[in-house]
Amino acid sequence: MKKLDRNFYLRPTLEVAKDLLGKVFVINGKRAIITET
Repeated sequence: MKKLDRNFYLRPTLEVAKDLLGKVFVINGKRAIITET
């Protein structure tokens, strides 16, 4: 898994939202997948 850097989030909101679809987030050992925004 590749960690997204800060520049990923510094783009226009709609671009970021589309690109987050299907991404896996891991926080404190728990995983979640974004399926819709």
